[in-house]
Amino acid sequence: MRRTLLLAVPALILAAIAIFFLSRPDPVMRAAEFAAGLRRDTGLEARVVGKPELRGWFDVALHVPRVEIAAIGALDDLVLAADGTGTARGVLWGHAGALTLSPAGARFAAPDFKIDFQRDTKRLSIAASAAGLPLILEGRAAMGGLADLTAAWAGIKGTGGIDPTGGISLGGENWHLDGRIGLDRVFQGRAHIVDAALGAFDADLRIDGESFDVPDLRFKEGGGTLARQNGRWALDLRFGEVELAKLTDLLLRGGEALAGDLDLRARVGRATWNSGAAQGGILTAGRENGVWTIDELAVRDVGGAALRVQDGIVDLRSPDAQRFFEALGVPIARHLGELGLRGRVDPAAMRVAPLELALAGQRVSGSIVWRDGRLVAELAGERVDLDPFFLRALPRPVQRGPLLTRSQQAQAARAAQAPAPGPGGWSRAPLAFDLAGAVPLDLSLRARELIVGGASLGDAQVQAGFGEDGIDVRRLAGSLWRGRFEAKGKLAGSDNPGFAAEFAVTEFELGEMLTASGLVPVLRGPAKLSGRVESQGGTFSIWAGNLKGDAALSAPGAIIDGLDLGAIARRYAAPGNPPDIAELARLAGRGGRSVLDEFDARLRIALGHARVERWRAAGAGATIDGSGQIDIGAWALDLAAEFAFAGKKSWRFAAQGPFANPRLNFQPPAQAASSGGAAPPAGSAARSRPAERPASR
Repeated sequence: MRRTLLLAVPALILAAIAIFFLSRPDPVMRAAEFAAGLRRDTGLEARVVGKPELRGWFDVALHVPRVEIAAIGALDDLVLAADGTGTARGVLWGHAGALTLSPAGARFAAPDFKIDFQRDTKRLSIAASAAGLPLILEGRAAMGGLADLTAAWAGIKGTGGIDPTGGISLGGENWHLDGRIGLDRVFQGRAHIVDAALGAFDADLRIDGESFDVPDLRFKEGGGTLARQNGRWALDLRFGEVELAKLTDLLLRGGEALAGDLDLRARVGRATWNSGAAQGGILTAGRENGVWTIDELAVRDVGGAALRVQDGIVDLRSPDAQRFFEALGVPIARHLGELGLRGRVDPAAMRVAPLELALAGQRVSGSIVWRDGRLVAELAGERVDLDPFFLRALPRPVQRGPLLTRSQQAQAARAAQAPAPGPGGWSRAPLAFDLAGAVPLDLSLRARELIVGGASLGDAQVQAGFGEDGIDVRRLAGSLWRGRFEAKGKLAGSDNPGFAAEFAVTEFELGEMLTASGLVPVLRGPAKLSGRVESQGGTFSIWAGNLKGDAALSAPGAIIDGLDLGAIARRYAAPGNPPDIAELARLAGRGGRSVLDEFDARLRIALGHARVERWRAAGAGATIDGSGQIDIGAWALDLAAEFAFAGKKSWRFAAQGPFANPRLNFQPPAQAASSGGAAPPAGSAARSRPAERPASR
């Protein structure tokens, strides 16, 4: 029995081996089944090259030396399991990678190329690189091609299909592409695009894995070329005449779509926009690692101005700044003279620094930068006069020559003259704030001397923001009357210009303020002045007449030169009759010096009239109490004061008329008593011809 079993075991083993070999599939037939299944599932024809064979003992595998699949490529050294699954090394469209076959589908993966095929839905996804940029194709395998195709490349998306011969038809919103992929993996075709800004244009193009070439772009206004080689784009545009907005839009969108390094060249015969035109222009620029540089930018004529940027230096010259601004759509109602701008430009930072700027006869230097939608300027100069930027004058100089008759020339010359000053010498030249909202600007300006409204500030600083609503003066500071002036406020930029401001002048010389105001500098010494004022109107003259607000002046320790108040006080304190007018004149004529312990004035301003709510001075045994008003519009005063010495009321004083030459009235004690003891009524002075206000414009 045991012997029988021992003989049966080898027999069973031999039988199993025989059955195994008899059941092994035919390699040729298995390879044919693979090709048939591929054709059935994908529509692709496969040709088996070489003799298939079975490998392995228990894990039987089918080895095919080479399989060529039409429209896809060749798979070398293909190894499949007996059930049709397995992996292989191969080449697909020239890419070396790995092929994975399974009942669910197939995947081919290479470093820069991937194909996924789903057997049940017959969906094919391809991720590749075209001209160095990612390309995604998704569609349904059908008869050797792709139907229901969607494609995305360089930010452009479209739908269409690929036929078995490699023909491609794709379309998107306002564009269509037709072409063919050859066996060398190169696409050649033609695109037709309808752009909202540029209109319809056509392009022939050639794309492979590394390069992109559009040898002929044809726009309605011009044409150009586009190429990509060795990872770098080259865009060359040519326009006979084009709207600047269209060209700018094309450059911006093109720069965003063409990722990576870029060489750009654009040539324009004439560029137009809503308010002007430029004759002749060229731009040569480059982008390296995301940083732009401008090699050359030249415009022959923008409103008479010439612009050039070369070797990083920007140079703008215009003989007529008014005409240049008008061409840019900024109508300026006054002649600003020549415009000159020169500096080093950094396109990446959108900055020009160092900068030299000449405009309206002013010269400044510093830097400008475009930041967060606003122009930020930091400038400095020696002597800067801001008034020409806000005083409306003749649009252009008087035209001379044969185009005007002598009568017309004389009439134009009269029109060119500045309007005669108004009451008080205030300027009647119309104010204009049309530059305020031209560009959203944040300005920081320093000047050794700054002229504002005819007043001169030394070592001045201005910090202001310009916008559609006007100018926000965050800080205006400088030396004034040998003191320090500080102010802040707003200037309205509407048709009815106005302002509101707070100001303070500290540690200034009182005598210099009196001289600047047109008064005799009878007082000197340190003082401080503060207040708030506002007004509206179209000229400085109207501003002065509409002024309202309040102000306070204080000058403890003020000095009166040429008058000894102490001597007069001692005479009043002496026994006997008070001094008569002749004796007072003798005492005053002796000269001397008086120091006031107190000097205060409070003003309330309404409709250009400043009412003196308090005016008191005390020192050296004397006190002075006054009242009255100042007509700011007419620059005239009407003041009365009562003097007291040694605690005794004495004579009275009145000043009426223009600041430069008021009528003075002194009343000795006896005369004051005969008038009932009343001081001359403040504010009752008759109007006289006003003197011109010092330093007014």
